[in-house]
Amino acid sequence: MLAILGEIEVQLQTGFTALEATLGGEFAEQARIGRKPGLQWVGDKCDE
Repeated sequence: MLAILGEIEVQLQTGFTALEATLGGEFAEQARIGRKPGLQWVGDKCDE
């Protein structure tokens, strides 16, 4: 899709292929006596 603003031409990206995101989470390792360490969710990472 193409838009014209006065003398400026702008190419618009539409649809799911034009969007990209990276999501993530932060985890802390919890040590346990006599057992395997466990993971605890502590929050989301910043979205990109």
